[in-house]
Amino acid sequence: MVNTLKIAAVVISVSALAPSGALGLDFKILEHQSTARYIRASGTISVGDAAVLRGLLGVDGKKSVIVFNSDGGSVTEALKIGRDLRRNGTDTFVPSDARCLSACILAFVGGAHRTVSDTGALGSHQFYWPAGEAPAGDEATSLTQQLSASVLRHFIALDVDPEALTLIMETPPAKMLVFNTALLKRFRLVGTASASERPAVSPEGEKRVGCPFPESYINNDPLNLYPACKH
Repeated sequence: MVNTLKIAAVVISVSALAPSGALGLDFKILEHQSTARYIRASGTISVGDAAVLRGLLGVDGKKSVIVFNSDGGSVTEALKIGRDLRRNGTDTFVPSDARCLSACILAFVGGAHRTVSDTGALGSHQFYWPAGEAPAGDEATSLTQQLSASVLRHFIALDVDPEALTLIMETPPAKMLVFNTALLKRFRLVGTASASERPAVSPEGEKRVGCPFPESYINNDPLNLYPACKH
């Protein structure tokens, strides 16, 4: 339980130094002459945002498009948002002069169809701990590796080339890797993703209902991304 709480505190954005009482994403339904509902998500991704957004998706049967403008925030919450978006077949969009940076990329890649405007920015950098919350020694190494594995699994499940994560992990926290048009296409960060989620691997063995992995495969899920797999 302690490990889960500490991992949930990890952020990969400049908002790591924001106070714990951050208001979170501001959601606004935009007027648009379309059969789809456009929902603007702007600000810092904070705990509880996934639940709020979940309540806005598919309310009237319309397909939704999430319009991002965020510098990032909670990795845990961004992972939840990304998975919810994919389950709902929601598209994602970074419009002109907007940005989706750091943890925001984890939410963005959940889009069934992903678009970044020519003057929009999608990027990220290394994980780091908020000031005063970093664990020490072996514990820090273990928790960081667990989180990295969860992010890698997230990318692969959502049809993003895992090489994108390699570049992200090579970028220091003080810098920001912004993917150019060529890399956006190369790493499948934009375009239409595969029709369904897929696990990072396809292990054999007996599986629980709703769990993509065999009984013996997942021993640790600190971010609770696969609740159906819990023993």
